[in-house]
Amino acid sequence: MKVQFKNLAYFFIAGMIGFTSCSKDDENVPAPTLTFTSGGASSASFNSNETVSFSMDLASDDDYTSLKATLSYTDNSSAVKSLTVKDANNSNKEINYTKNSDIETAYDGSNIVKVALPSDAKRGTAWTITVVAATSGGSTTATFTGKVVNSWSAKLLGAQLNSAGSYFNSLSGEVLSGTAASATPANVDITYAALGSPVALPTILSYKQRGTEGLSGVPAGAEESYFVKTTLTPSEFTSETGSWAGNFTGVALSTTSPQKVALEADGVYAFKNKSGKMGLIHVATIVDGTSGSVTINVKSEN
Repeated sequence: MKVQFKNLAYFFIAGMIGFTSCSKDDENVPAPTLTFTSGGASSASFNSNETVSFSMDLASDDDYTSLKATLSYTDNSSAVKSLTVKDANNSNKEINYTKNSDIETAYDGSNIVKVALPSDAKRGTAWTITVVAATSGGSTTATFTGKVVNSWSAKLLGAQLNSAGSYFNSLSGEVLSGTAASATPANVDITYAALGSPVALPTILSYKQRGTEGLSGVPAGAEESYFVKTTLTPSEFTSETGSWAGNFTGVALSTTSPQKVALEADGVYAFKNKSGKMGLIHVATIVDGTSGSVTINVKSEN
């Protein structure tokens, strides 16, 4: 009997050692590695209804226990909403998995995730995609922050002898008079004048460029903006589903670009200010001359 008891004690001790070893191994399981980016960046600007392609890199040395992606945004009524991300590149399935086999099949490694941004996302606001991947050893979170571009319609700017304001604030959408603009020059990225002789051409120009053109009332803090005509059509300008970044493909804008551009009706022009904010201008109508005006539609990053 003593021998049997001794053998049982050996088995018990060996089992305890094995149990302790397994627990230690479980504790050393690493959390997965995870990145979620667009164009190599973790933030960017987009149209409200745009379908965006993200690069997701996911890897783990152990079985996955979960993977979930959530999109939080502000809607047009200013309510904050949250929804599970659907991947248009994977039969529009929700990214909300708890089985290792499902996660490995769909997302282990490097993959493209396509997300249709909400059509009711409020312009000028930020939205966030949060992706969380987990193993028994812990979880890893990747976050992408986007901004919905501002959109301003039918803004009338007057030329030098027109009573309408000649200055446009692309952040607030306000048209300003010379006095108001000079008092608050920040974000006045677009101004209007009729320039040249004997024909005064309708021209959009930076606030700072007005001084070079001999126009008065230019403050010391006047903004530098750079302009170029694009090949976009008016319908491409108004599109909410097209790529915002794609609108600027092939458009060369830098601090060496012109700070003024002559306008054509129905033309679409790109602008960039000195801090790097990008925008688009659609010229709806033009009334020629120094007493004339221009009606513009504007989309811009915040």
